[in-house]
Amino acid sequence: TLAATTRGYGGILHFSNSGKCSWQEYGQWALDCCHGAGVPLKARTVGACKLRDMKDWVAHRPVYSVLSAAKYAELTGTSPRTWRDAVADYITRFYSKK
Repeated sequence: TLAATTRGYGGILHFSNSGKCSWQEYGQWALDCCHGAGVPLKARTVGACKLRDMKDWVAHRPVYSVLSAAKYAELTGTSPRTWRDAVADYITRFYSKK
């Protein structure tokens, strides 16, 4: 962020890990990582449901709402790691029982 501001860039800068997934894929990967890390869970799978059926969402979202980190990569010269790597790292760092 500091490097971008010192170069005179401005505006909204989205950041997300690379790749794309559905909420179901994200949740399933998190469960898979938990099981692999020895985290005791009862759930094994994340079932599919429609966005309109998720009543507890705080904000309404479009069905397809992938953020682009292209501007971040352009400004920094580096690409973010994959979302799968980020989730696996988070589970390992904060929940791993192994």
